[in-house]
Amino acid sequence: MMPAAILLISALTLSSSHLGNTPSPPNVERSFHVRGADSHARELIESGAAGSRTFSQLLERLAASDVIVYIKTVDRLRGGVTGQLMFATAAGNWRFLRIELLMDGSLTDRISALGHELQHAVEVADAPRVRDPDTLAALYLHIGWNYNVGTRYESLAARETGERVREEMNGRR
Repeated sequence: MMPAAILLISALTLSSSHLGNTPSPPNVERSFHVRGADSHARELIESGAAGSRTFSQLLERLAASDVIVYIKTVDRLRGGVTGQLMFATAAGNWRFLRIELLMDGSLTDRISALGHELQHAVEVADAPRVRDPDTLAALYLHIGWNYNVGTRYESLAARETGERVREEMNGRR
C-alpha cells in the first residue's frame, strides 16, 4: 500500500496572468474548475473520470463550486507523501487551490492519490469560509486531524475516497 497522501497547508502566489485569464461565465464546463498543468495531470484527470464513478462525481461537485484546482505532477514531494493540496489564493468570488501529485506507482495508484486530493478540494468547496491557509487549517482541525506541528492535515473522507477510486479503477465496485 502506498503512503497516504497528506494535505499540505502552504501559501502560493499565483501570477497575475493566471488571474487575468480566468473566465467568469456562471455555468462552465468541468475542465474550467479542475485543470491539468501538464500532460501527465491531464491524462490522470481523463483516465480517472473514465474509470471511476467516484472520481467523476468529485469533478462534478467541483464544477458546481467556486473552487478552481490546478493539478501539477512532480518527481518529488517531502515527507513520503503521494500528493498534497495547497491553498493558493482567493480572488473575487473564486478560490484557487493547487494539487501536486507524485509521479510514482501505477496509473491506478496515481489516480487514487488524485481522487484523495480532489476530495480535499471538495471539502474546501463545501466550506465557503475557507479563503486562506489559516482558515484551511481551521477547517481541518474541525473535520480531520493534524500532522507535523500544524503544517499537514488529513481527513477520513479523503482516505476513504482514495480507496474507493482505487477499487473502481480496478473494477471491484
